[in-house]
Amino acid sequence: MAPQTIASGLSAKLTANAFTRVGYAFAGWATSSTGSVAYGDGAIYAIGNANVTLYAVWTIPYTVTYSANGGTGSPPVDGNGYASTAMVTVLGAGSLVYSGYSFAGWTTNSTSTGASASYAAGATFTMGSANLTLYAVWIPTTLIFSSSKTSITLTGFTTAPAGSFTIPSGVTSIGQNASDLGAFSQCAGLTSVTIPSSVTSIAVGAFDGTGLTSVMIPASVTSIGVEAFDACAGLTSITVDSGNPDYESISGSLYDKAGDTLIQAPGSISGSFTIPSGVTSIGGYAFAFCTKLTSVTIPISVTTIEAEAFSSCTDLTSATIPASVTSIGMGAFAATALTSVTIPASVTSIGVDAFSIGLGLTSIYVDSGNPDYESISGVLYDKAGDTLIQAPVGISGSFTIPSSVTSIGQNAFSLCSGLTNRLFVDSCG
Repeated sequence: MAPQTIASGLSAKLTANAFTRVGYAFAGWATSSTGSVAYGDGAIYAIGNANVTLYAVWTIPYTVTYSANGGTGSPPVDGNGYASTAMVTVLGAGSLVYSGYSFAGWTTNSTSTGASASYAAGATFTMGSANLTLYAVWIPTTLIFSSSKTSITLTGFTTAPAGSFTIPSGVTSIGQNASDLGAFSQCAGLTSVTIPSSVTSIAVGAFDGTGLTSVMIPASVTSIGVEAFDACAGLTSITVDSGNPDYESISGSLYDKAGDTLIQAPGSISGSFTIPSGVTSIGGYAFAFCTKLTSVTIPISVTTIEAEAFSSCTDLTSATIPASVTSIGMGAFAATALTSVTIPASVTSIGVDAFSIGLGLTSIYVDSGNPDYESISGVLYDKAGDTLIQAPVGISGSFTIPSSVTSIGQNAFSLCSGLTNRLFVDSCG
């Protein structure tokens, strides 16, 4: 290579390497004959006030091999040797086929356990300091998926899986379809699923309404959407790998790693349930459709009961809201068997339909010290008394709306089937 000239005190891009060495790969440039790489090929170099010699650094090249992983035909062949930190472009499927399966990409691990990375054809990655084998990822043709760069996402099915099912290693996400339904939503015949360590994300409603009886969340999962395991009536436990940095399991229920958010209780819980002290938030849909739950003890540490947290707990007759709670989400106690509920003074926000649909609910009380809400004859109003927020669904006969009311809230009287007459008193007198 000819010497490169750079004016004193300026910077320039180094000329691309043109040297070769049989059996070795060029790794970069060092500032001494025994030094390590200081500048990559084509790096920007700032010269001082003297001539400089850069020395080529050579490494034994590493290879990338492609495995059929059960497929037939010829996998692609990458004849290149790569230095550590070199950029590798992932090849396509070659002539590989697998009856009953579709090619989705490649993974660094063909088993369901252990660390892995996944790549679609055309993706790039940085070579490490060892030879690498990439294994073909095969998805049953009964499932729908998408591949993009470093992700392989299951989005639905053409034929619902039943019994025990193992998600192929290399899948990175269990997602949703175009209608925002979870990939396995309403697969009632699906009783067992093995989630591989390649999966990092489980979407909203991914397994809702399935026949799962238990599930193990691997250490790799960093994101779980609400309702992921909602309405699974036979689900007895949700277990989390102890190495997971974001989630944990306590007595079969799913929590965040800190243990302050109860994310999902298994659908088959029955009788009484005590939420552990230290929990500050009951997540959205956490107990939804736990139809055998009869009572719940909420600790004084809880400040937030999120949307639909106890919705459709049709046997729930006892739930005391502690004086620590500040927010009750939309539909939080909808369609329960509660007959009365007391809002403590601490609550500053109540969502629409928080206590709707429960036909046995006859009164909603509010602590007199609450600055934002009040109860008049068992009906929920804002503190000023000018907005009627929620009438208990179990009210019957006639009902007179106070003259101070200027607004009737959304769904305030929804499903009050026993109500025979509503009388508006003219506020102007």
